[in-house]
Amino acid sequence: MRKNEAGKRIYDPLIADIWAMGVCLYAMSNKAYPFNPEDKELMISNQLNKKWRFTKKLRNKLSPELKDLIKNTLEPDPKKRITFLGIATHPWMQISADSDIRPQSGIIAAHQSVSISTTQTDDSRALRDNLIPNKT
Repeated sequence: MRKNEAGKRIYDPLIADIWAMGVCLYAMSNKAYPFNPEDKELMISNQLNKKWRFTKKLRNKLSPELKDLIKNTLEPDPKKRITFLGIATHPWMQISADSDIRPQSGIIAAHQSVSISTTQTDDSRALRDNLIPNKT
């Protein structure tokens, strides 16, 4: 996590949103949560140590691209976690003419003109500049 001049950690909600999206994507595709919320200490330990698996019942039915996207959104290290623009350009998110089960969203088209950034901060700036309408 980034720090300001005083050494205080700066909260970036976009990084947390990407994690939350990974949890939701996992839950929707596996019909279960990746972490058991009943024991908070164990849940946090499992999150930090990447101790989660795709459900046995659905493991072989999920595409490698979807598994990769979920894995990259559930990366516990915010510096290694996939960025928003990385998600938008991820192979699973690309529109496929031969498949109607892949997401088809206008957000992908909005990102075609945005250059790919390498940091979460650049992603936040790109989102603000390209996706959030000006209030003028």
